[in-house]
Amino acid sequence: MTPKEKALNRLQDDTPLPPEEFYALLPACENNALLLVYVAERKSLRLPPEYEAIIAQDSLQSLKYAERVLKGPFLQGEAAIASNIGDGLQYAERVLQGSFPKMEPLLYASGAPYQLASYALDCAKTRLPLEAEQKILTDLSLAFFYARDILKGPWPELEAALLPETPTYLGLGACVRYADEVLKKPWPALEPLLLAFDKEKPLYLGLALDYATKVKCPLPKNIHEQLMEFDGLLYDFHHKVLDYALAVG
Repeated sequence: MTPKEKALNRLQDDTPLPPEEFYALLPACENNALLLVYVAERKSLRLPPEYEAIIAQDSLQSLKYAERVLKGPFLQGEAAIASNIGDGLQYAERVLQGSFPKMEPLLYASGAPYQLASYALDCAKTRLPLEAEQKILTDLSLAFFYARDILKGPWPELEAALLPETPTYLGLGACVRYADEVLKKPWPALEPLLLAFDKEKPLYLGLALDYATKVKCPLPKNIHEQLMEFDGLLYDFHHKVLDYALAVG
């Protein structure tokens, strides 16, 4: 076995190393960033500055070094991490546990909607610039969580996108959830769409009952008179009516 092989075996085995011996064996890694991070993690020892400089050129290895070895920010590697949105998001969430300003110009310029939403929801936990919000709006599911957890209130642009020109069960279901979890109150613009059901679409009545129950908004009297006409057409109908009665009275 060559001296280099012996050194690598010593660096990668399970035996603790004194820092001085660890530093003396590092040349065997031949400036390989991946290997340097691995042995530093293996021995739970921080690398000397000259080796950290090698890692700092690699986005992914900088992220791993910060998370697994330093267990905190790796300032020297942040420029590389900020050049990769995927690595930058993980660094912001798992290491910084907050915003990562160095990555934001790239993120706002070229980030995908899910990346922008992830940054707002999991990292920065604050409202993003207008251009970023416009991208998030292209995905109504992401926009819902952004409105609920970041804006914590109405988002008129999302409301305009949610209200369907041609009502569908799934589309109206998303609207009911928005009224319940974001507005937390009746949404008058939605109600005519919910109440425009007939016997061929009993599921729509279920949505109307869910909506009225959640936002505590009484249904029109003529709807009350028609409720029993739908008995047997809607799964769990009696429970929905009971929940509605208890919530609204």
